[in-house]
Amino acid sequence: ATKMNWFSAETYCEQLSWGGHDDWALPDSYEHVFHQIGADALLLPIRHADSELLHDGLRTPRLQRAIGVIYRPETERVSHYFRTVLTRQFDEYIWFDATRAVAPLGAAEYAALPAHHPLRDAPAGD
Repeated sequence: ATKMNWFSAETYCEQLSWGGHDDWALPDSYEHVFHQIGADALLLPIRHADSELLHDGLRTPRLQRAIGVIYRPETERVSHYFRTVLTRQFDEYIWFDATRAVAPLGAAEYAALPAHHPLRDAPAGD
């Protein structure tokens, strides 16, 4: 495996293309369903939606990508996805078709936080 720093890894992932595709999503996933819609972003109010069509369309159990996991490509399916019914799992669903990695705060950003900020004394991610 090649070692790289955060920014090199971010660039690598943004430019990654396998089999001529750079928009991979598992076919049995909500990610795939929402990607097929073609919207760049959307907010879906599930809990108070009056639309039976909305609820019926999202009632099928599908895979949902977990957020905040440590990326492990060798176990991606089992460690990054869980099966759910969207209308039973969430009150609202926020979709972004494309995202980018968040860069960690550096020492200067930490120093600029107000003294009472909870991250003020956290270690800098330089």
